[in-house]
Amino acid sequence: MFRHGIITKADFLLIAGVLIAASVIIAVRTAGRTEEGWVVVSRDGIEEERLSLKEDTRLLLRDEEGNENLLVIEEESVWIEEANCPDGLCVRQGHISHSGDSIICLPHKLVVTIEGTEKNTSGPDAMVN
Repeated sequence: MFRHGIITKADFLLIAGVLIAASVIIAVRTAGRTEEGWVVVSRDGIEEERLSLKEDTRLLLRDEEGNENLLVIEEESVWIEEANCPDGLCVRQGHISHSGDSIICLPHKLVVTIEGTEKNTSGPDAMVN
């Protein structure tokens, strides 16, 4: 069957290996999804706000120096819509929606991170021998 056909035995094994690898990658990515997420806003390392990822919100983040960032939470996605920082990189970082994702505005010392309750929290994060 494989000797004179279009697909050789090596081709079949390569396709099977790619499908198995893709399945493993998908399983690992979906295992880390969160049940309930929180948007944590920190400025200069100090937590200022903790907002639910499930509630649509528009929040103007302003500090004493006049630095402003407009944070938007919609449909379990977070982004900075406007900012008065000189480079505007925080606006161009786009939407984040998974636990561990973050948006950083260095000129304003602002970090927006998504945190959540993982589905499997019973085991250790890492083991070292």
